[in-house]
Amino acid sequence: MKYVWLCGASEKVSFEDSNNWRKECVSWFKSFSKHFRAWNPNDYYSYSERRHNSDLEILLFCLQKVTESKVILVNLDNIRMSVGSIVELAWAYLFRKPVIGFYEGYKGKDDDELRSTIHSWVYEFCWRIELGDGAMLNALDYIEEYYG
Repeated sequence: MKYVWLCGASEKVSFEDSNNWRKECVSWFKSFSKHFRAWNPNDYYSYSERRHNSDLEILLFCLQKVTESKVILVNLDNIRMSVGSIVELAWAYLFRKPVIGFYEGYKGKDDDELRSTIHSWVYEFCWRIELGDGAMLNALDYIEEYYG
């Protein structure tokens, strides 16, 4: 079985905003994927519930999961508020892991506007970005079809 690491804002958004899309992805892979399962970091660590001894423990855990994953799926909504996610994307880039992004709420007009919204480096880390309504499901289908 191959794994997808679910990357996206956690610390500066509500737990529901951080977790709902991830739970949906985990369910989607269980129901529709022959090749993948998804790792939800919220199943292991939470900013609201201290189950870890140090922030280094979380950092090393996430590094391990990124290196073990076949693909990284990143929710680009609120990505500028998520230092941890940007670090995970840099690791994925260094390890040549495909990063598939999605941004459901994006209403921009072109790539230049997208680059300025999410940051040009984040844009470059992503191998593909799905935008607008249905972006997350399109990204999930893409991962299954191209990396499965």
